This record gives sequence, structure tokens and C-alpha cells, in this order.
Amino acid sequence: MTNRTGRIATAAVATASAIVLSACGILPVGTASAPTVPTTQAAPTASATVEPASLTEAVTRGNLLGHLQALQAAADSHGGNRQAGEPGFEASIDYVEAQLQEAGYTTQRQEFSYKRQTPDGATERVTTANLLADTAGSEDGTIVIGAHLDGVAGGPGINDNATGVAAALETARQFAALGVQPTHRVRFAFWSGEEDGLYGSHHYVRELADPQRTAAYLNLDMVGSPNAVPSVYGDGEGWADGSEVIEDLLVDYLTAQGTPPEIVFFEGSDHLPFAEAGIPVGGLYTGADEDKSRGEAVRHGGTPDTPADPCYHLACDRTDAIDADVLELMADALAHATLTLSTRP
Repeated sequence: MTNRTGRIATAAVATASAIVLSACGILPVGTASAPTVPTTQAAPTASATVEPASLTEAVTRGNLLGHLQALQAAADSHGGNRQAGEPGFEASIDYVEAQLQEAGYTTQRQEFSYKRQTPDGATERVTTANLLADTAGSEDGTIVIGAHLDGVAGGPGINDNATGVAAALETARQFAALGVQPTHRVRFAFWSGEEDGLYGSHHYVRELADPQRTAAYLNLDMVGSPNAVPSVYGDGEGWADGSEVIEDLLVDYLTAQGTPPEIVFFEGSDHLPFAEAGIPVGGLYTGADEDKSRGEAVRHGGTPDTPADPCYHLACDRTDAIDADVLELMADALAHATLTLSTRP
């Protein structure tokens, strides 16, 4: 996640209202080695009637942690980071692409470049790529699920944002394993250049022939914070109609699991270009370097007056520092929302 100091405000969710998706108001508006843990079930006969509970049960903690371990290894073997344009990022995108292809997806690398300032004040040209993979389904009403795959130069970037990558990747893998045939195409997107200024997601949105064919964008950025504040993106001012439906869907799911989330408002992640293009957006988040309040500690446990993630953008942002329980919960929320939105009439 890019630096977003001063751009976050949260509010407690006291209750969650029921949601009727048929009247929801979302209309079509537009080489690393594999880990030893992740497994994919044998694919049954394709079915459009997979229950959300079957999908969330298939998205397991073991598989999620296996993806984190693989991305940690990519950083450890390449200078300690996964920065865009650097070898650690290349190893990371190779790993995610191999996992998607093994699950049966055809992948696409969307190349782009931008300028980045180096620590000594010089300017360098970064050439990198987003990674995309699509399910079957109508392109009208496409649901895009995104997480940034790049990290900062100062650390391996596991909470920020291998956790979001793991949640999106495992949802994609289990969609394939269970034979889900969504009504509306799901596009799983793994962005580059986020830490340098949201370059990958901005490039993607600029290249859309018709943004109106994308019905929703869900963002995953930091979803395993060790002093977590489980949060859902609020319906921001000026966001497209339908954003509130995504918010309600995620809030309702988390509340049903016994974790009523906070509502968070900020712009410093990959949902911003979609929101600016008039596409309904939402997402999940568990906190960066902002302190957990005393009220949040009462509601969610943990330590008040200390950061949600003390290792934000530091070398200690490693797999052993994340909260696996929170990661699994947020990944399940993503899987539930993705299936619900993509299989609506």
C-alpha cells in the first residue's frame, strides 16, 4: 500500500442490514518453485450452483500460508524485496502465473513502464507488468478482483501485500477447482507499480475499451495485520452507485462470522483509478502504520495505541509476523463476495 498517512478514518459498524442481490443496483457499467502447502481439489463437473460455504471451506489457511511462504522465498532469494521491476518481483509474478496456469487459467501480462526516483535522487525507467486471468462468463458486468503484487525496496512485503495476493490467488484457484461457472466474468488482477504511485491499476483502467462493462472492483491490500483492525471500504463520496452494495455484502458476511468490521475511507490503493472511472468499488483492509484505538482494541482485541502493523514497509514484514486467523477470515469474505456478485442474474 502506498503511504496514506492522514487519509484513513474509521467508524464502527453496529449493525449489518440484509442485502437482496437481485435488486442490488449494481448494473453493468463495464520462475519460482511452488510451495509445498497449496493444493487444489480435483475439478468436478462444471456447475453454476456452487454454494458460498463450499468455496470458503476450500480457501484454507494452509494454502494461503503456502502462497505467503513462496512470495517470502522470492524476496529472500532476490535482495530481500519484491519491488516492481526488480528480480524479486519477477520471481513473484512467475509464481502467481504458474499457480493460475496450473489451475487451468489462461493468463495475460499487461506490460507498461514509468519513471521512478532512486534513493540517490536519480530517475530510472521501470518496465514491469500486471498479471490478469479470467473466468468464463459474460464480459458485461465483469467483476474485477485486484491486489498489488509489488512491494517496497525495504522489505519482503508480506502483509503489504502478499496477503492480498494470496487471498485473490486462492479464490481464483478454488473457483477453478470447484468448477464455478459464473454468470458474469471474474477477472483476477495482480498489479505492479502500486507502491510507486498506483501505476499498474491506472494503466489498466486507461486501457479499458469500455469501463461501463465493469460492474465492480474489489481491492485487497494488507489483510493479515498482526494487530489487526478488520475493516471494509466505505462508500466514498462521489463513488459510483453500487459501491454501497459491495460494502454491505462484505459487512454482512464478516458480521455473520462474529467480526463486525470497521468502515475505512482512504484513497491510497488500487481502487482509486476504478472509482475515478465511475466503477463501483469496495475492498478489505486490516491496518498499516496507524495506531489501533482503544475502542478498536475493545471490539477486536489486540493492543491499543500501537500500530496495526508495526512492520509496515520494513524488513520485518515477513510471513511469521502476520495474523493467520485474520488472513483466513478476510480471504473467506473475498471468496464469498466474489461468488455472490459473479453469479447473480
